[in-house]
Amino acid sequence: MSILDTFLGGHQSPPRRPVKVMKETTKEKNEVSMKLETDILKEEIDKLAMQTEALTHAVDENKNAIIEKVHVENVKAFKNVQAILNELDEKMAKAEMQNRQMESLKIYVRCGTWFSIMNLLVLVVYILFTQGVF
Repeated sequence: MSILDTFLGGHQSPPRRPVKVMKETTKEKNEVSMKLETDILKEEIDKLAMQTEALTHAVDENKNAIIEKVHVENVKAFKNVQAILNELDEKMAKAEMQNRQMESLKIYVRCGTWFSIMNLLVLVVYILFTQGVF
């Protein structure tokens, strides 16, 4: 034992490993940790891929449901507009028919009015003739 060993209390330092061995063990530890991290990252990527696929599927289902509902509403609106237009056509046809009937009625009223005026004139001439005015 050396003087230094006696001074330090007889503690011996651990035997030194060669630097080459330490580098190899560190390299092996790094490789093992890299493999573990790579495996963990692959699992996380797989989980994220599955979640992405599930979300994409859910979005597609919702989109299809919305498209179907919009289509149904569009069909309802189209049928309502078509019913309104058919009803309008019927009302216009009915109004046209009533207008034609009114025209024929107007002709009868005009003829009746002319005959009444002629009758009144003939009556006035008759009364004047019988009174001796003519």
